[in-house]
This record gives sequence, C-alpha cells and structure tokens, in this order.
Amino acid sequence: MSKSKDDIRRKDRPDLYFFAGNGLNLIEFHYLNEGMKVKIFVMSFAKRDIDACYSFCTMVTHIARTRDRWGIFVLSLLRSSVYLRFWSAQLVSEFGDGITKTLIVFLAASKTNNPFIIGMVIFAQMLPTAVFGAFMGPLADRYAKRLILVSMDLYRMCIVLAMLFAQNHVWILLCLIVLEGIGTSLFEPARSASIPLLVDKQKLPEAVGLSQSTTQAMIIIAPAVAGLLFLVHNYNAIFIIDAFTFLISAALLVTLVELNQRNESSQGAQESYLTAFRHGIREIFGLSTLRFLILLLIPVTLAAGVLSTNLNALFLVELHVPAAKFGFLDATVGMGALLGSLISPFIVKRIRPSVMLLASTAAIGLWMIVVLVLPPFERLIGLSPIFAWSALVGGLNALLNVPVGALFLGITPQELLGRGSSILQATVNWGQMIGILFGGFLAGITGTLYALAATGLFMVILVLFFPLLRGFKELYQVTQEPNQVA
Repeated sequence: MSKSKDDIRRKDRPDLYFFAGNGLNLIEFHYLNEGMKVKIFVMSFAKRDIDACYSFCTMVTHIARTRDRWGIFVLSLLRSSVYLRFWSAQLVSEFGDGITKTLIVFLAASKTNNPFIIGMVIFAQMLPTAVFGAFMGPLADRYAKRLILVSMDLYRMCIVLAMLFAQNHVWILLCLIVLEGIGTSLFEPARSASIPLLVDKQKLPEAVGLSQSTTQAMIIIAPAVAGLLFLVHNYNAIFIIDAFTFLISAALLVTLVELNQRNESSQGAQESYLTAFRHGIREIFGLSTLRFLILLLIPVTLAAGVLSTNLNALFLVELHVPAAKFGFLDATVGMGALLGSLISPFIVKRIRPSVMLLASTAAIGLWMIVVLVLPPFERLIGLSPIFAWSALVGGLNALLNVPVGALFLGITPQELLGRGSSILQATVNWGQMIGILFGGFLAGITGTLYALAATGLFMVILVLFFPLLRGFKELYQVTQEPNQVA
C-alpha cells in the first residue's frame, strides 16, 4: 500500500498513529511501543472515519499494552540480532554447565557415598567467586569485554575437557571445579558490564529478567537432560557437550564488535592493576547508596543460604516426601523461580526497585514461617500444600534478583560496572556460603522446621528495620534507569 504524507495523530493518544492510503479507503494502524513502530494491522475505513477508527482500535491497543505489562514484550530484546547472539551464548553455556554440575554431584555421590564430599562440590563451585571475584573486577573494567568473554569461554572449555580424565578422582575434580570457577569469576563481571553496552537503558529491567529466567530455565532443563544421559552411562558425552557449548558461546560472542571497546575514558585505562583495584574499591564503597545495598545484601543472602541448605532436609526428613516425588518438588521450585523471573520486569517497571526488594524479602520471610504448618496440612490433604509452598519459594527468590540488578545498574557508573559487579557477586557468595554453614548448625540444634521459621522471622525484622536507616532513603530514590547516583 502506498502511503500519503497524511501522518494522522491525536493529542490524547500520542502512542497511536495512522497512514491513510492514497485514493484508497485503507488506513495502516501503528502502535508505538517505547519508541518502536509496531504495525498491528491494515484497516478498511474511509478517511473521514478517523474517529471511528480510533475507537475501534482501543481494544487492540489495550491488548498490546496488557501484553507489554506482563513482560511478553521482553522478547522484543531478541529482535536485535546483537542481543540475540549475546543471549544465545548465555543459553548454550548455562545448559552445558547445568548438565556438568549435575554429573559431578552424581559422580561424587556414587564414588564416595559421603555427604561431606557432596557439600564440598557445592562449596568448590561458589568459592572462586567469593575469594577471587573482587580481584577480577579491575580486569573486567580495564580490557575489552569481548576479549575477556571469549578468552574465559575457551579457558573453561579446556578445564571441562580435562575433567574427562579425572572422573574417577574426586579430589582432582574438585580442583578442576575451582579452576573453572576462577574463569567464571572473571567472565560474570564482564558479562554484567556488557549488558548496558547492548541494551537501551529503558530495557535494562527486561534484560535482567530475561537473563534470570534463562538461568532458572536451565536449572530445570539441564538436570533433566543429564538424567537422560545417565541412562546410557556415557559420562564422557556430558563433558564433551559442555566443552562444545563453551566453544559455541565463544563463537557467538566473538561476533559482537560492540563489546570490543575499552574504557579509554576512565582512569582504569591508564592505571596499573593494583591502582585500579584500590581506586575501584574506594570509588565503589565511596558511593553511599551502593555501599548500603551491599551491606543490605549480607543478611539477606545469609538467610538465603540457610534456606538452601535446609530445603532438601525439609522435604526428605521433616515431611518424608517419597523419593519418586522429590525430583518433582525440585522442579516445582525451579518452575516457580522461572515464573518469578518472567514477571519481575513487569513489577520493577511499576514500583521502585528498593520497594520490590523489601517486599520480596518480607514475603520470603513470612513464607518461611508458614513452614511450621506444612506437616499438619500434609497429613490432612497430602503433598499439594508442599508443592504450592515450593513453587512460591522459588518465585519469591527470583523476585529478589531483578530489583538487585536494577538497583546496581542504577547506582554504579559505567566505568565501575566490572569492579562493582565482582564485589557484589563476592558478597552474595560469601553470604550464601556462611548461611549454608550456619543453616546446618542451626538445624542441628533446633531442627529444620524451626531453623527455617526463625530465619524467616529474622528476614521480616530486617524489612521493618532497614527503612529506618538513612541509606535506605537514598536507595529509595533510585529507579530502573542506570547511573543516576554520582
């Protein structure tokens, strides 16, 4: 259809406009979604019936806006071939990681039958980021993101291939897990700092939500695929698949020339490594709002560690869930987390991230207290309440991640994103690791039910206390847009 110069708009609906056809009774209707022209349909209306056309289109735009509210337009991120490649790299590498982690836990359990070794596997996965993460941040800020991401993918591919020859040696596997984690501790800050280079600032909450939902989806899918591969007893294939996913990820990331820029404008480009490290620590903790966010996350992640270490004991020991149903419960937690990640961008675009963070923390705390009534309900009506509780636990945990990401991006200057991300992730890992240890100790004294309920009460008290602090008033001013705090 040829278009006339008649670009028809109305002041009361600036998000709508039409093009009237030359000599035809056709009107092409567009819906403006965050600056993008989205053609909905071509309508047959007389040019004089523009008002009727607007009225008729109200229902269509309402549907489009509703879709936008519920985060379905998150997929608009993937219309960009650049971001599609970036996201695809995350998808394939996390899939390979997921099946390999499942295999290593299985190997540790089958070779040693020792719960301590299984716990050491989880510890080895978290330890490198906690110990080395803060030291990797200056590198993520200093060098081109593409160089770091591709190099660390290839490095981790080599480590995974080395695991092929260590399957029967658990302690060597643990060492290789630590070495792989060192690569991850550099990869993740660089990946986080890459997102603002690829996505408009209005799309950052959706990008964070899409990343989190992808991670949660792989938590569900990867172990299921690993279980199928276990049936054929071909453990070599799992390591090879993981190594191949790192290679695919590197091949996708190497095409992103947008990430091939260095921070030439920042001091970090001319400073030595140690100077950049000290400068980054000083600048990051010099931002009072970011410092408060990091301090706030310490008790929250500690409580999350208590929940993580006691969740399986709750299902198997306290609630006596049959082995056949235990896997479904784990999947239910994962599905809840996936759904929580999908709706988080919708919520964080409509309320302040700080409010969402407090609300999610309070909701998790209250839901952990509810665990005290699960045993009698389970005796009365079966496993349905346990499945409902598990799904909401996963969803509420996911709702914490997106506001934390939005706050971090809203506070941290672009030139400090790598160092800030590494410190933030190290804080989270240390909190979870201490929480895992403390959670086991507390459950040994009070039992799993009361350990979870007491931790939930602690989280609720935190939520009541934090708004009274001056730092929270500054945090409250941060919205979803990046770099608002000098």
